[in-house]
Amino acid sequence: MKSIDNLNVDESQKERPVLKSINDIVFELALDGDSQDEEVLQILSSRKLSEDEIIKKAQEEVKRKSWWLEDYWQEKGIPIEQFIIKINGVGFEVYNYGEKLTEAQVHEMNRTLDILSQTEGQKPRYVLIDNKNTLNIQNNEDERGYAKRIQNAIILRPRAMSDEPHRIPNTSSLVGTLIHEFGHFLQQNPQLQNEWIKRFGWKILSSEEMRSRYPKQFETQQESRCVTDYAKFSQDEDICESLVAAIRQPEILDKEKLDFIIDKFLNGKLPNIESAKEFERKSSEEVTMPLTPEKIKYRIKETKFRITS
Repeated sequence: MKSIDNLNVDESQKERPVLKSINDIVFELALDGDSQDEEVLQILSSRKLSEDEIIKKAQEEVKRKSWWLEDYWQEKGIPIEQFIIKINGVGFEVYNYGEKLTEAQVHEMNRTLDILSQTEGQKPRYVLIDNKNTLNIQNNEDERGYAKRIQNAIILRPRAMSDEPHRIPNTSSLVGTLIHEFGHFLQQNPQLQNEWIKRFGWKILSSEEMRSRYPKQFETQQESRCVTDYAKFSQDEDICESLVAAIRQPEILDKEKLDFIIDKFLNGKLPNIESAKEFERKSSEEVTMPLTPEKIKYRIKETKFRITS
């Protein structure tokens, strides 16, 4: 049996501007005789569940993987505009819940996604432009963006869309945030991360050190090689800030880190922006939200250990 790991479908099957919710999905128990090709949602539990409990767990699991079904985005309704962009065989969908993008912002976004389509590694499908700021607990400032890998999405907060420059020189907040959050997708390779940790002086803090330095979990022993102060929070942020610098201002980045980024993420060379692309901009009346399935089958899997939500 297959497990549901995303609910994405062909764009041709997407709904018109109708916002469906988790309550529009019928959840049905998978039977032994069902087709092996059908996707099945696995529900883990260490105890016998009532029918209501099963449905609730199934709904929460589907919402966890499908941003458009989360309460947060449901409350916002239909976005004010949508962009469908295809570059180098890579598709991106941008849903804008904030202010309408200017032509300059559209140009910046397209140019940046063009560059990022040429990178090596996992890529997000969705870019969500939010209309609400939230606090970044690492620096107690308004967050610029967030990568939510389980939902295949990058979230851009209002600060990312502002006139404020990014931490990397000669880089707008929009461009820098897009590249930075994209980097959180690209680096999801344990071997790659371990190599970065060893080569560039990162260490995991002890439990006592973590308690005294919350929310820090890592520490660099080579601060001078970090391209920004934000890069000093963790090896993840160091990689992402280095990616922004490599694409936007390679001359300011530590040479060994630049070579690493180019080799591991940029296919051995700095990207160009000459590739052909398909682009479509839709108003709120034309927006096509991701398809919400009419029915999802589930299977209950007993576990020996308690599962916490």
